[in-house]
Amino acid sequence: MAFRAQVRQAAWQEKFLSMPLAQRKDIIDGLRTNSKIEQQQKMAAIMDVNQHAIAKLFRESGATSMIHGHTHRPATHQHDEGIRYVLPDWDCDSTQARGGWLALYDNGSIVRHRWDGEVIPG
Repeated sequence: MAFRAQVRQAAWQEKFLSMPLAQRKDIIDGLRTNSKIEQQQKMAAIMDVNQHAIAKLFRESGATSMIHGHTHRPATHQHDEGIRYVLPDWDCDSTQARGGWLALYDNGSIVRHRWDGEVIPG
């Protein structure tokens, strides 16, 4: 939250954008590396959604399937109440391009795909 508040300040943006492109890319790469390290050290419980909230949403909506954006744990999650599909975030500019989508077929099946079109099992 503090980082988000900082980078939304006009003065910070002006200073950052005045730097050479190579320097800005180095800073961004460093931030991504640090973020990945921090994510690996955090408990899974705080990197994903609240299980009680998910169960409540399934019950209240009567839905048996749920689709939502990334929580750093993209996958197909089986719950007692239904199936939750979590989409990955998108980054097509880095060397580790990531992203994905769901395909809904005529028979009602839902299939996850990676950014490069590979089918993701489960």
